[in-house]
Amino acid sequence: MTKQRLTNLDVIKLFLAFIIIFHHFQQNFSLHMPLVNFYGGVYDWSRAVELFFMISGFLLARNDDTNEKLYIRPVVRRYIGFLFAAVPAGIACAVQACLIHQMTGNWLSDVVLDVPKIIRGLLLVDRGYIYSGLSINNPTWFCTILLYCDALFYFVKCLDMEFKKINKVYIYILITVFYAIFYKSSAITVIYVPFFNYDMNRGGAAFFIGCLLFHVFKLPKKKQWAVRAAFLALAAIMSLKYGLLSDKVSVFCVFPLLADAAVNTKQTDNKFISGTQGVSMYMYLWHIFFINLIIICITIGINVPLTSITMLVLAAVVFLFSLAWQKTYGKWAQKTVKKLFRN
Repeated sequence: MTKQRLTNLDVIKLFLAFIIIFHHFQQNFSLHMPLVNFYGGVYDWSRAVELFFMISGFLLARNDDTNEKLYIRPVVRRYIGFLFAAVPAGIACAVQACLIHQMTGNWLSDVVLDVPKIIRGLLLVDRGYIYSGLSINNPTWFCTILLYCDALFYFVKCLDMEFKKINKVYIYILITVFYAIFYKSSAITVIYVPFFNYDMNRGGAAFFIGCLLFHVFKLPKKKQWAVRAAFLALAAIMSLKYGLLSDKVSVFCVFPLLADAAVNTKQTDNKFISGTQGVSMYMYLWHIFFINLIIICITIGINVPLTSITMLVLAAVVFLFSLAWQKTYGKWAQKTVKKLFRN
């Protein structure tokens, strides 16, 4: 597989970012639409986050070029990068929450903020560690769990480099199976310890499927088709037990096949798509801020029609803001992180 830009994955990530915006808009404002509902509908569109995890795992396995036996450095580099991305949106959402509390006495989404809660949220340790519950900017739970997955990825790589007899692919399989067993299981909802909690099981299973997909694409063509056939067979079997639209069928069968198709078909050469690299992440991190703005407007008496048109306008505003943010702040942050970790 060549290291060309996988622009088809950029398209999917943009699509997922819009889905998450629609999902949270309908969730926050109890909007029901006659045809497709992204919240409370036939299909649970919140699973889009799992596909984000899967793509992240695939891209990390594909793009990783570190040969260091100490895996801490790349994890720290990723952590600093996430802080640059998430902290501005987190501060903005915290200010909004405090403003609403001052005006009404209530907290946004019933997330009671205090100084420790704000600090944990800004440091991206408010989910996945020993804490649980909504954060000051709840979408950042993706970042916290992804950092855990990154740490596991580099730890496995360290084992693979240190002990030649250990094949990291088999470890990926074991980790995937472990998290898959407890994926959205009621048995895991009451447990919240590092590496073993509801959030980690959601992200970990999808992330390491993504890592495995990268290694599948390195196989001969005939074996790749055998794996695809296995996924289709698994989808058929799981559909009989859980239903075609279930979480498990989506995450363990449909999403891998979708990622496979995106990687193995001709990549789009559209200049606009190529220029949106990284925008989906900022859309994901900032959209709650814009939803909160609508809540604030309603609170102070400004009439905002809570319709599908408003939802589409909101999504367009978030996209344009994120595009401008990526072209300015995002590029500066990326250059700064590279300078900090330059050898």
